[in-house]
Amino acid sequence: MARELFDFSPKLVRFIESKKLEHKKQQSVYVGLERVGRRVDTTSRISTPMRIKERDARQIISLANQEFVDIFNLIALNDGYFGIFELDAVINPNEHQFIFARPHKSGLKARHFRK
Repeated sequence: MARELFDFSPKLVRFIESKKLEHKKQQSVYVGLERVGRRVDTTSRISTPMRIKERDARQIISLANQEFVDIFNLIALNDGYFGIFELDAVINPNEHQFIFARPHKSGLKARHFRK
């Protein structure tokens, strides 16, 4: 994200910089008690992945998918994305159909954020 920082929603950038995205990712896979610093808060409720909203998960998955769409488009346009053949080969051309088939848009990345 660092290269194209201005293409992303300012709200998303602040969310990432405040480390709330890391916290949300942790909540999406972790089952257990909350932490306060280095201690486990034994008085807190047990956290489960079910607390993550479907809308939030769909939005982040769509954002990641959009990054892959951009990479595929740049590889097609420039015969490469990373400039290193081995890294370009990591992007499997057989996955093209799945990446471009995703109908959802995240709304978190667009040129109009470059104001």
